[in-house]
Amino acid sequence: AGLSQFGNSLFDEVRKSGVKIINISPDIIKTSFYKDLSIEQFPNEDSYLDVKVISDTIEFILKTPNAVFTEIQIEPTKKRIQRKTISNQTDFESK
Repeated sequence: AGLSQFGNSLFDEVRKSGVKIINISPDIIKTSFYKDLSIEQFPNEDSYLDVKVISDTIEFILKTPNAVFTEIQIEPTKKRIQRKTISNQTDFESK
């Protein structure tokens, strides 16, 4: 919330100069972020975002003339995570 408000305030200060400030808040993304955690993305594809969704969104923002996006929140259709199975946790603990 603090970064979001800071971004909005900064945008208000510099928008006259043509500078764009965009707060992008992606939700669960399929990356190696969860590799060393005791939780992981739920296996259904509608429970996480692919990195390409984020890059496509940024490309869209950059290619849209005469418009400013100040805040974008990107979420998967369903919001689900799960604890790693015992075998995965054992692998996690041995690393």
